[in-house]
Amino acid sequence: MNTYTISFSSLFQAKRFSKLFLDYISNTDTTNQLIQNFFKWDYRQSGDFEQHFLDLAKRRYLRPELCSILNTQHETYGFTEQIQANISKLADEKTFTVVTGQQVGLYTGPLYTIYKALSAIALAEKLRDLYPDYDFVPVFWLEAEDHDIEEISTVSSFVGNSCKNLTLEIESHQKQSVGKLKFPESISAFNVDFLDHLPETEFLEHVSACIHECYSPQNGYKQAFAKMLVKLLGDEGLLLIDSDSLAFKSLCKPIFVKEVERYPKTSQNIIAQSALLEEHGYESQAKARAINLFMFDEHGRRLKLEPVSEEIIEVVETRQQFQKNQLLEMIQDSPDRFSPNVILRSIVQDYVLPTSAYIAGPGEISYMAQFKSNYEFFEVPSPIIYPRASITLIEPKIERLISKALGSLKLDGKTDVLEKFFLDPLTFENDLINASSLMDIDEEFLKINAGMENLMKELSYPISQIDLTLMPSLEKLTSTISQQLNGFKSKVIKSEKQKHADLIKQIEKSKTHLLPNDSLQERVVNIMYFLSKYSPNLIQELKEIILKQSPQEHIIVEL
Repeated sequence: MNTYTISFSSLFQAKRFSKLFLDYISNTDTTNQLIQNFFKWDYRQSGDFEQHFLDLAKRRYLRPELCSILNTQHETYGFTEQIQANISKLADEKTFTVVTGQQVGLYTGPLYTIYKALSAIALAEKLRDLYPDYDFVPVFWLEAEDHDIEEISTVSSFVGNSCKNLTLEIESHQKQSVGKLKFPESISAFNVDFLDHLPETEFLEHVSACIHECYSPQNGYKQAFAKMLVKLLGDEGLLLIDSDSLAFKSLCKPIFVKEVERYPKTSQNIIAQSALLEEHGYESQAKARAINLFMFDEHGRRLKLEPVSEEIIEVVETRQQFQKNQLLEMIQDSPDRFSPNVILRSIVQDYVLPTSAYIAGPGEISYMAQFKSNYEFFEVPSPIIYPRASITLIEPKIERLISKALGSLKLDGKTDVLEKFFLDPLTFENDLINASSLMDIDEEFLKINAGMENLMKELSYPISQIDLTLMPSLEKLTSTISQQLNGFKSKVIKSEKQKHADLIKQIEKSKTHLLPNDSLQERVVNIMYFLSKYSPNLIQELKEIILKQSPQEHIIVEL
């Protein structure tokens, strides 16, 4: 497969990434200032990795308990030889984790879920080679305590030259966490419907068997997602961890207790860090609450906690009130009834796991910029924040248009073509039509307009000498001619587009595949489309590509 990269700057200019992310992955003085102010470590510096590893090696983690949790959970999700080996490695004090995570979704959700997992696997391999005194295992955090069911119930795939969204209808209690949901019986019919939209190839049977086995009525969102990841990436030794269990939450009790005892300290830290971010021209992402914990009720609903006085804490949705001491006792007795929000989630993660690096998407990097002071407050080692791989897959039918544009637009390479496309698809379309036309419509009409304006200027002096009251009429005539010329130009462009109907279709097809739903492909389309069309081996090939490429550029892969 041919691969090349494009800069994130063109994607940033099209508002597809934030300024903070662009600065984070660049190599400028601004990058240095950003990391110095808002992050403990610089992922570009080997010395930072070495110091972080020394710090982790000194810290005592509850490794036997962690290994027991992983073994128990993988009894449900599935084992491979590599998974069992990596769980065993974690018992050693010099083995660290490379962590990533994502909200559980249908058939693993958008492509970036797989890119995150592969980035963690690839970085663990790189670190093993670079730092042989230590070992590293990739871990995927199953984000299943959220209750945004609508977001994870839709799956998207290419169907011909369109991008189709399919949504699974599922009943749930309002605010019920995703991890507690079972699939309805209709999941089997939904699987068939989704598979009917995939390309019929020699690989479809394999993909179909995988989907039907994992996404069955006997499983829930979390179990199905985890089993699918084991099938796709288990041979790479990817470990899966679910925080929503009594055994795991028992390890988190010190964090939960400190949050309740010391509220609103964590929120104050977030507010101060957010203000500093905004002073530096960045937007803050995470919004803190006075208490950054949820409580589960008997229906599995995830409810907010809010202090109403120094010693009284209320469940917002039910108005049930607790003394602070009551809540602290509940944490000790039933820690699984509590759940961290986005402010505390990463703190909990890195309190339990010996995290060397966290593989973060662009949005997560913005979140993590707000958490530095809270890592210090909870005395939890802050991980190195490493950008995930960002990838666009180019199918042959799309590559043909890129090659055509390369010749027609007289650009230096495919990188230039795609940067121009991502920056402004409409301008790209007009430029390509103009380049394929007998005349450069924009240039010719620009000349005509300039000539007309010069002619009117020449007329203005003698007309003013004859009768000044005629000048408004001349100005109106000038404006009318300009409007008529622009109207005629639109007709010429429309006629030219009709002549190039096939080219227009190709461009529209490219827009659908490269920017489905006007978003990057990796944020929308599901991996199953590509696995069924190009082989399940694509995942291994993508891992090899990620191993060789820098996370500081967007990767283009021609299939």
